[in-house]
Amino acid sequence: MDLVELKMISANDSTAANRKLYLVTSATTLKMGKAIRAATGYPYNHVSLALSPDIPKMYSFARRSITAPYYGGFVEESPRRFAYKNRFARIKVYSLPVREATFDALEELLAQMASDKERYLYNFISAAHSLFGKRIIIKDSYTCAEFVSDIISIVSPETGLICGRYYSIKDICKALECNMIYEGTAEDISAKASWDNDHFIEKLSFSSGLAHSLQDFGRLLKRSLFRHADKQ
Repeated sequence: MDLVELKMISANDSTAANRKLYLVTSATTLKMGKAIRAATGYPYNHVSLALSPDIPKMYSFARRSITAPYYGGFVEESPRRFAYKNRFARIKVYSLPVREATFDALEELLAQMASDKERYLYNFISAAHSLFGKRIIIKDSYTCAEFVSDIISIVSPETGLICGRYYSIKDICKALECNMIYEGTAEDISAKASWDNDHFIEKLSFSSGLAHSLQDFGRLLKRSLFRHADKQ
């Protein structure tokens, strides 16, 4: 299962839109999140997807470890990230109707990505270009906003989002404004959650975090070069 297959299933799905996909935007409490909000001038710096209303876990692209901010990729996020050191993040939650077969396919895609996390890299190249309103598409590499906007554009085309385009978190929130169901702190959902498959609090040494970050950035650059070669 990949985005192309998900798109085909969604386009041909005639089942009822009885399922719900949840989107969570957050103002994370770590220094990186504060720096991103300062750069963008928007009060939220991160966005994730969840498959159930109690939000026991989320899916996104983010840092893998608390001690390695540049070692990032696809993660199964625990809401306990929103309560690190008892500082509760502010969040917004949106609810989107999704057709049955499309939702099942999305579940399959997320499970497949979770089983092969190291394949998926955080797209730092595109993140840098996002400051200028641009997106750099690199295979199996995303920012949180790119991942979420692409998924939503496919499973809920009524939102008007288009797969592959640049969207800021502000743009995504504006497109989903009528679907917001909650705004406030993450205290309630974080209190009920466990860390489960989220290894965020497993601290890496400086040398290990640096090695992982450099290795992944090298892989990202290699993918970027192949991207340019394919266009020639």
